[in-house]
Order: sequence, then structure tokens, then C-alpha cells
Amino acid sequence: LRQAEEVLAQASIDQVYMALPLDAYKKTLQMLQLMARECVETKLVPDILQYATLKATMEDLDGTPVINLSQVPLQGWSSLAKRAMDIVLSAAALAVVLPLFPLVALAIWLEDRGPILYTQERMGLDGQSFMIVKFRSMRIDAEASSGPVWAIKDDPRRTRVGGWLRRWSLDELPQLWNVLCGDMSIVGPRPERPTFVREFKHKIPQYML
Repeated sequence: LRQAEEVLAQASIDQVYMALPLDAYKKTLQMLQLMARECVETKLVPDILQYATLKATMEDLDGTPVINLSQVPLQGWSSLAKRAMDIVLSAAALAVVLPLFPLVALAIWLEDRGPILYTQERMGLDGQSFMIVKFRSMRIDAEASSGPVWAIKDDPRRTRVGGWLRRWSLDELPQLWNVLCGDMSIVGPRPERPTFVREFKHKIPQYML
């Protein structure tokens, strides 16, 4: 950079591409001032390669070009089509599996006379929390002493009926109601508990995206 003015003159440079890192902001300004004094065409290559996986796009804000580094994947008609698909599929699935609900509920109640449904706070789209609904597969107050704990295979906290429900994923069926209400989607990332989200977003790159 210290030789820039000399090189421009000696090599009769017509066009300059500047590809400095983001932390070289002052040097970028100095180079722009130098280019403004010379008869060269100047182009800036933004240091956004590290954000390439985010599918950065150019936008216009009142005539000012801006780079969107966190574009929402579904907008407009795409978002409406996905929501329509969720409504149709969840409603159809509920109609099919609804006869199973009384049988599952009876099995859960007969084992320990406890609650049939289990609700838990989860994080959904744009960080909005909601209450997920599942058939209870664990003992009553399973996390009373331990606090939020990641579920494991053959979890000792589950009931006998709960183990059978988990094996066939029957405990997940009430979540079709969450899909119908718009809390979740048939296809999408796992809605995790806020406690784990606060941990993961510091450990897993781009987790919140």
C-alpha cells in the first residue's frame, strides 16, 4: 500500500480493485483518497467471503446500496405456499391419527393416573416462544431435581408406556396441532428449548440462522 502511488505512475494503471479486509477501514479510506487524485477507475471488493454461506444479496435503501447478510429464506408467495402446505398436511394427518388419541391417552392415564398431555416452552420462528404439545412419556416432574436436561436414548425418566410411545414417535402426534396453529412447520429445524438455545447460539456458528 505504501508503494501504491508509485506503482500507479510507473505501470500506467487504468483500473484498481481494492480487496482489503474489514479491519483495514482506515487504509481503505487512504487508498480511496489516493485514487481520487489519480486517473484510475476504482472498484471495491467487499470482504464478505466469510458470509458466502448466508447467500448475501444486494439491496437498495433510499438510493444507498446495502448488503443483506441474513436474508430470510422464505418470503412473499413462498411463505404463503409453505403455510398452506402446513395447514393441509397437518389437518389431514390429524384426521387420520385422531382415533389413536383416546387409546394413547387411556394407556398413559392407567399407568400412573398422571397428566396425559405435556407442554414445554420452545423457540420458534424469529425467536418467538410457544408451548409445544406432546403426549407425556416421562414420569411426573421428571426434571424437578435436575432442571432442563437433554433427552437421551433409553432415558431412565420415561415411563413404560412412554418408552413404547417414543419408540414409535407417537408422543409427537399432538404437535400436529402446533403445526396447524402456525407454531411449527412440517418441514423445518427442530424447535429447541430456550435454555439450550442460549447455550447453542454461543457454541454453534450461525445456529440462530
